[in-house]
Amino acid sequence: MGNKLVRKRHIVEERYTKPQQGLYMSKDVDIKKLKKLILESKLAPCYLRV
Repeated sequence: MGNKLVRKRHIVEERYTKPQQGLYMSKDVDIKKLKKLILESKLAPCYLRV
């Protein structure tokens, strides 16, 4: 009878779950943790504006 709460999962391309060249120092970033946070929508994808 009530409304169903449905959370849509955003699809993020694989290339946006990794740091882009010049955005972060790759040695300072845990890639697995970064990817997990992006897919959980807790962190924005790594888009590089030019």
